[in-house]
Amino acid sequence: MEGRFFYRRSAGLKSNTLQIRKKVVFYTKLNCRLCLDAYRLLLEAACDTPLEIDVVDIGHSHNAACQHLYGERIPLVKLPETETDLGWPFTLAELKAYLGV
Repeated sequence: MEGRFFYRRSAGLKSNTLQIRKKVVFYTKLNCRLCLDAYRLLLEAACDTPLEIDVVDIGHSHNAACQHLYGERIPLVKLPETETDLGWPFTLAELKAYLGV
């Protein structure tokens, strides 16, 4: 589940409406039940604001540095422009507050 995903709610938007997506990095790992729960919350938060979600699977060997940094804390959401992150467990309200939505 590694890659970049875009999610936006299109209902009620005019075709000429420009929306700026907030960039979010989602650290996860394959077969992680908690990660799936967190990703669902992230998608629910994306209903309020367009998000560009960069999914990083820390289980891959090329992500060894991420495994070392975040291995015990995943699932984890990080805004690239900040030094802070939000590690599991978190609620939808906490996630929205962190994202500023």
